[in-house]
Amino acid sequence: AALDDATLHDLIRARLEAPAGAEVTEIVPDDPRLWRVHDEHGGLRGMADLVTLGLTPAAADALPEPALQRQVRQQLGLPQVRIDPPRQHQLAQQLTAALGSRPAAGRDFADEAADNLIRAELADRYGRLRAAGQQTIDDLLNAADDDQRRAALRRALAWGVTPVSEPAQRDAFLAALSGSVPPPDAAPLADLVTQVAEALTQRLAAVPAAPDSIPSLAQALAELAAPQGKLAILARWPQAALRTVTQLVVDQPEPALDEAWLTVVAAARAPLARLEALQLEAAPLQSWSSAPGDPWQQAQVQANLAGRAASLMGLAMPRFVAAYGPAGVWASDDIAAGLIDAFSEAIPLPQRQTTTAFGFNAPAARAPQAILLAVPPRPRQRLDNDLLWRIVAETRELAHARAARVEDLGELQALVPTMWLQATGPIRVRLEARSLYER
Repeated sequence: AALDDATLHDLIRARLEAPAGAEVTEIVPDDPRLWRVHDEHGGLRGMADLVTLGLTPAAADALPEPALQRQVRQQLGLPQVRIDPPRQHQLAQQLTAALGSRPAAGRDFADEAADNLIRAELADRYGRLRAAGQQTIDDLLNAADDDQRRAALRRALAWGVTPVSEPAQRDAFLAALSGSVPPPDAAPLADLVTQVAEALTQRLAAVPAAPDSIPSLAQALAELAAPQGKLAILARWPQAALRTVTQLVVDQPEPALDEAWLTVVAAARAPLARLEALQLEAAPLQSWSSAPGDPWQQAQVQANLAGRAASLMGLAMPRFVAAYGPAGVWASDDIAAGLIDAFSEAIPLPQRQTTTAFGFNAPAARAPQAILLAVPPRPRQRLDNDLLWRIVAETRELAHARAARVEDLGELQALVPTMWLQATGPIRVRLEARSLYER
């Protein structure tokens, strides 16, 4: 059973050895993630949150799990311990992996869609990120005293730069973040600031100055902001424009979409499998589609069957779009959208023409061989030995007849004017004056 507030507050006072009349106030953090540190016997050695680590939620999401756990150990001064990462952090990384770094562009939903606004917004975002990186470098290099250096280091931490490869650097860095006095053998703060500035300078130099396409802009943004982690890059869409180009019906969510469609396609599509895992492990995102209740567009397939007799040119092949997101997302004027996966499916009609080609590999020294595909002359007739022999014999006669040259026709040359003659190739026939035929 859950503890009442009075009992819980008494336990907290006893654990902290606080006076009996001490006031206990519950403070809900902005980010609930909490890392617990245990020794080899399972005993609790310490805890850390984002405030303790000096990280923003976005910076923590971008860091790989080993790097984040190393930072927790260094912050608590416990090098050989087991760390239990919070479930919220793992879910945040799974969400980032499911979204990927592919912004949803207009051409992903329509054949002709203007992506100028999306490209311009991504370019502006990239330019502002580069400017922020350069400003951070300038702040690091132009810091006049230790207070300014500490402030610049805290701002640089949002870029994921942690110079802790050596114990002296680690001690100086942690002291700068916590505001404590560094130990005597710690690295000079000025040297630490210079190393961080050099790392950011190299990162800026490694990315292009002005990417010219939406995919290259997204890649450059991810590499500049979090080169060692994963960062979801989304496109900014006006809500009305996104609904128009995708034909999404957003009046009501479609909770049955996961079972009717996602579980089927996730078996063959890795990006959608990550989305399915996220839907099963966390509070599921709401879903919408462009064909509510008919994700396989069976109604459109039946309409194509009915209209096929009139004209093949009138077949409609609309795109199916499924969207996942938080509740209330469509109440916003602008929406951040990413493309998880895109693929094509071909649904054959019951009546259609079918052609087949066969091929096989054989050693070059082997003489050319042919494969004969034979069918019975009448439906429901079985191929017995006598019928197979006659099919092979007729095929051989046809092959000889088709390979006959004009000069091989003899008395039948009078029938040549009624035939089509091949004008090119190894058995071509040329018509010339004073000569009957010449190969």
